[in-house]
Amino acid sequence: MWKKKGLWIILAAVIVLGTGAYVLINQKQPVQAQTTGQATQSSRAFIGSLTISASGTGTIIASEEASVGFYEAGVIGELPVSVGDEVKVGDVLARQSNTDDLELAVTNAELQLALAESVLQDVYDSYGTDRAAAELAVVNAQIALEDAKEARLQLDYARCDADIVQDYYGRVVRAQESYDKAVARKATAAEIHEAEDVLYAAQANYNYCVEPRSETEIAEADAGVSVAEADLATAQAQYEKLKNGVDADEIAQAEADIATAKYNLSLAEKALEGATVVAPIEGTIMAINGSVGDTVEGAFIVIDKVTPTKLTISLDETDLNSIGEGYEVEVVFNAYEDRVFNGHVTLVNPALTSMGNSGVVTAEVVLDEDPAVKMPTLPIGLSASVEVIGSRAENVVLVPVEALVEQQDGSYAVNVLENNQPTLREVEVGIMDYTYAEILSGLEAGEMVSTANAEAN
Repeated sequence: MWKKKGLWIILAAVIVLGTGAYVLINQKQPVQAQTTGQATQSSRAFIGSLTISASGTGTIIASEEASVGFYEAGVIGELPVSVGDEVKVGDVLARQSNTDDLELAVTNAELQLALAESVLQDVYDSYGTDRAAAELAVVNAQIALEDAKEARLQLDYARCDADIVQDYYGRVVRAQESYDKAVARKATAAEIHEAEDVLYAAQANYNYCVEPRSETEIAEADAGVSVAEADLATAQAQYEKLKNGVDADEIAQAEADIATAKYNLSLAEKALEGATVVAPIEGTIMAINGSVGDTVEGAFIVIDKVTPTKLTISLDETDLNSIGEGYEVEVVFNAYEDRVFNGHVTLVNPALTSMGNSGVVTAEVVLDEDPAVKMPTLPIGLSASVEVIGSRAENVVLVPVEALVEQQDGSYAVNVLENNQPTLREVEVGIMDYTYAEILSGLEAGEMVSTANAEAN
């Protein structure tokens, strides 16, 4: 029904009915009602306050933490902050020493992007010219193919017509006769040489006409046809790309180059922007892992936000049902033992943490701010004792738990003493601990109840 561990009671002023006086209850000893016979263990119902809580420990933690550094590794050129400084969002924490180089990198990246974009624009601008050139290339390739096929076809026939062959043959005979006569009459060397040249030319023409086609000529003609066909196919493919619009491959390549240029520009801009470290949160500089002139990589400055004040608390696993989000918490720090800080649970870890052989419930608590009371400096790591308030009842009727008689149906009753005689009366019970129980109805403050062990009727 209730637990001893971690439970405590705040008692308030008590109204003692029948006397009209206020009595401060400062101890838990029952009031003894004497009879003429034997003493009867009894207590008077009173007005008080009852709090059910679970005890634990806590430690101040940062409500938010940020670790920051340069976007890329670099040398610290400026470091205008120190550990312990309070900073606001956007405050400059550090600058690199090579910002000129980074600015130049951004300029170059911008130029590369502009060039890539101009190439894409040129693709669109030159489309009309490219389409006409592609169409002309198809026409020229078709003509070249027809010429190559015609040349190959000629190889299937004699080199010359029969009349031409006969004519060339007659020329050979006549040239031979002229040459022989020149030799016979002992003509001059020049005349003989001229006659010889005419004979050689006539024989060459005749031999060309009667000589059969060689395998080399046929192979070259076939290759010429193949090359012309390939050229035509290439020209037609290029024309097909352009006849219905801009070349998709050129557009894709140009757009890919633009995307690459934009990416490179973004990296350069991030490097330049990241050469200046600014505070992403408001808080306190907790650590700086570097000095001016040092080369640093990654995060080297730590900022902790300490408002609102947050704690991480730990309770025994047996108190799991005594904590939840929104529960009130009372905190006493070891450094401020005379002051109670109020707060509330903001998060309960769903997983237990092992500590020794026991499980521990961990949670986060935020202290409530009171504008009328200045919050002292509570450094991170400061330890505290905490009470998680499970339930609270103020200015209610209380009786010792020994006065309760549990009925068979689970309800409760008390033995009310009237003329020192107990009378069982059913009551409605609220919260209780091992010492006191809240009476919601059925009993008034000031009435005497028996605290002797009683059995249900």
